[in-house]
Amino acid sequence: MKTLKQKMEESGLFQLSKSDAAAFCMACAERVRPVVKQLASPPTKAIYDKALEAGWSNLAHSGESHRIEKLMTALRTSDVTGEPTRRTFYVKEPLAALHHGLRAILFETPAKEAGAAWALSVGLARYCDYHLRKCDAPSPDYPLDELTCEDLENDGIEESLRILAACAGDPQKVREQLRPASQARCLTLQAALSRIDRAGGFGSK
Repeated sequence: MKTLKQKMEESGLFQLSKSDAAAFCMACAERVRPVVKQLASPPTKAIYDKALEAGWSNLAHSGESHRIEKLMTALRTSDVTGEPTRRTFYVKEPLAALHHGLRAILFETPAKEAGAAWALSVGLARYCDYHLRKCDAPSPDYPLDELTCEDLENDGIEESLRILAACAGDPQKVREQLRPASQARCLTLQAALSRIDRAGGFGSK
């Protein structure tokens, strides 16, 4: 079985341009946004949404360095300490993925940031699968029991890379095509998270 790093290498992830690497990270953060929506406190949700919007708007680094830096600091210092421990753990993962996306915009480390966002999004999917296996009763709002969250996230990653290749480095085309595609993949994850939360898998609210 191939390691995650081998999959990344074979996919061409480490050859992405700076702006495409940032877009890839944003797509990962967009797909796992339901975790923040479901589990985070209102202030954390607000910070996440602001940073996500700023990231998509600045894929080509349009000169908003100071704003991006402030949002990175806000993500790092986001107040998740008041949330129950298990919920805090899951919220921190998408915050980290988004933080890597903003780093990809500002710094010359696209491969490092894209690889980290990939690993975080797949890791979150695996955690969700672990909790779904512990849910005894099937759920009518989560019909894809034969597919795992990890399967769906891997599909999303492959789709992201296809879109980036087709857009050939045009940030506007990337935004117009990649973000809606990533948002469309949120619904099934949201249903899975609701099912897990109802079963108490994320701890008390």
